[in-house]
Amino acid sequence: MGTVPPPRAGVVGMLTQSAGVGAIMLAKAVSTGVGISTFLSTGGYADITANDVMHFWAEDDATSVCLLSLDRVGNPRKFFRILRDLTARKPVVVFTPSRALRSARWDLTHDLPGATPDAIDQVIEAAGAIVVRHRDEMFDVARILARQPVPRGRRVRVVSNSPGLVDQVDQAAARWELRSVKPHVVASDDVVGGIVEQVEQSLEDPAVDVVLPALVEVTESDR
Repeated sequence: MGTVPPPRAGVVGMLTQSAGVGAIMLAKAVSTGVGISTFLSTGGYADITANDVMHFWAEDDATSVCLLSLDRVGNPRKFFRILRDLTARKPVVVFTPSRALRSARWDLTHDLPGATPDAIDQVIEAAGAIVVRHRDEMFDVARILARQPVPRGRRVRVVSNSPGLVDQVDQAAARWELRSVKPHVVASDDVVGGIVEQVEQSLEDPAVDVVLPALVEVTESDR
């Protein structure tokens, strides 16, 4: 296995249960620019478990966002109790490789008899964590959470210079059970300035939890 360059320092804690997956995630952290506060790969649980790491993160001032790549959970009752405590303090993003790779050596369903991957996702979400379907999504979410607080709710305002793009984003928001709040289309000659102004105003609106700027940049042809 090749040497993985160290990621930059940051506020994201990262846990895996496989050395190979750990190398992949470290490389992804480097390529996406996600800053890491703590990285651990627990392997065969010889001394440190995911529960131990979550206990540490709950009290660690250097860690603001927690990423968990889980193959198994051990004692489900204890795991979810600790996970709920951690999610009450900090955002937690969870990816279960066995959800996509049914041939994984350890499948979470072994620890939760009768559970399906979808049911496991629902249990993890009920504990307050953010479940992602692909590993790359972990880093997309982490980059957002490392720079800003978790939104207060699901009310989203789209600000754009394209009515068509506003409609598309609104439809996407509905699929994710987000509620669109009075989207705004900027029609001024100063498109960037107009979008910035509307974003600033929207951030002050108590009826809006999330502001999503979407800029369509039109450049002149070289010909």
